[in-house]
Amino acid sequence: MTGVSLIELQHADTGWVILAVSGEIDVATSGRLAYHLERLLERSGHGVVVNLSHTRFCDCTGLRALIRSHEHAYELGAQLRLVLPTPGGAVARLLFLLGIADLIPTYTSLQQALSDPAAAPSPSA
Repeated sequence: MTGVSLIELQHADTGWVILAVSGEIDVATSGRLAYHLERLLERSGHGVVVNLSHTRFCDCTGLRALIRSHEHAYELGAQLRLVLPTPGGAVARLLFLLGIADLIPTYTSLQQALSDPAAAPSPSA
């Protein structure tokens, strides 16, 4: 277990909050991720883009944090978006295999996630 690093950025041009997540999301770190996502969603205008580019591992507690954050965003009229630049990476494979990438809008670059006007908030399946 190496832990997780969370870095928050405000994208002034779009109003999106970016949360860069690196390391491992597991039972020891998912609560911290969930807490930050909840707070960021409540104060953001559009929502939060979670950049998972440097996330090496995500267990079921991390998946639960992302799904609950997606549902919370929907309740707020906001949106959660994920950046997974490496389709063959372990985290990306897990999200696609379990169908979470179909539930939460997923992009291969941060620029793509910030500039997509078409993705509208949707409830969980």
